Amino acid sequence: MKFFLFPLICFSFSIIIGWQFHLFAGVSFALGGMITLIPTFLFAKIFLKPRGARAAKKIVHTFFIGEAVKWVATILLFVLAFQWKELQVIFLFAGFIVAQLTYWISIPRHC
Repeated sequence: MKFFLFPLICFSFSIIIGWQFHLFAGVSFALGGMITLIPTFLFAKIFLKPRGARAAKKIVHTFFIGEAVKWVATILLFVLAFQWKELQVIFLFAGFIVAQLTYWISIPRHC
């Protein structure tokens, strides 16, 4: 769970910055970040279940299942976000990109 700490801190800081523009901008930014965090958390819960050397095939299988769940969840969350009338699309995508970038930055720190 340490892996989620750095992206969560960066994401929280980014929400504060996004909130300076307008309430709906901040909420849109937060939604974009959550569209990254929720599917990644689901992937981690699915992928990290099998343990041990004998579980190699199961690990590969759960990786693909977890990745599929992550893609479907991301698409569904974007569809749900676009249902909101006050959505500010540029902030939604900015939050999504910032949250994605924090993972790319934090991976070398934790590996």
